[in-house]
Amino acid sequence: GLTEKGKKQMYELGLYIRERYSNLLKTSFDTDETRIISSDIDRTIRSAGLVAYGLYEEFNLAAKWNGEDDPVPFEPIPVRTIPAELDRYLQPMVPCPRISQLMETTVTPFFEELLERHPKFLDTYIKEMKDEVFLNRDMNIEKRVVQFLSFLEEASFNSTH
Repeated sequence: GLTEKGKKQMYELGLYIRERYSNLLKTSFDTDETRIISSDIDRTIRSAGLVAYGLYEEFNLAAKWNGEDDPVPFEPIPVRTIPAELDRYLQPMVPCPRISQLMETTVTPFFEELLERHPKFLDTYIKEMKDEVFLNRDMNIEKRVVQFLSFLEEASFNSTH
């Protein structure tokens, strides 16, 4: 999921894009002008929705639904997704045998050395992630790297589960 800080950052990114490109964008959301596209991962779909909310904040605040007695100032903006197996735009790891081979020869030794030198790191990783994906030699290296990078990202932003 997204942390509160992450949610705020995504919303603020939308506000920034609105300010930066206000001369190019309509103030109201128009499906003919704008498409919000996300990879097919819950965290990125939520992030895209928050960016869209900030990008079209005035449009959202002017919107009213739920009747006149209890209006809600929000208009959901559609976020389109592409199934991972078809996504050639947003997926960071599109299968490529040569990249897999290079990653296997460079990343696996890095993981092994990291674990040898920092056994406490391994304990923390397994406890926090409840997962040993990046240790699993049978899993493809790209998935191992993505899992490991997610952990490092969460650790660096002091994210909690």
